[in-house]
Amino acid sequence: MLTTKRRPSRSISESQRFPRSNMKKSFVGPLLTILVIVVLAGLYAYMYYQVNRQEKKMTELQTTIAKDSQTVAGVVNFINASLQNAQPQK
Repeated sequence: MLTTKRRPSRSISESQRFPRSNMKKSFVGPLLTILVIVVLAGLYAYMYYQVNRQEKKMTELQTTIAKDSQTVAGVVNFINASLQNAQPQK
């Protein structure tokens, strides 16, 4: 009859096969993933805030430019009309 040796992996107890240190190491991956996601979400929120703030400034600037352009056009038209009326007629 043949006798075979038992493999050492079968004789190791369950607690020796899966040490608790692996559990602590496997917890770092998900924690880092969550941290990266939170940082990216924070950056996204900050950029969204900055873009909206710049858009408000741009809209205000466009409104100011339009009003100032109308004012300048009115002054130029007034000056042109005054010069045409002041020229001696032939």
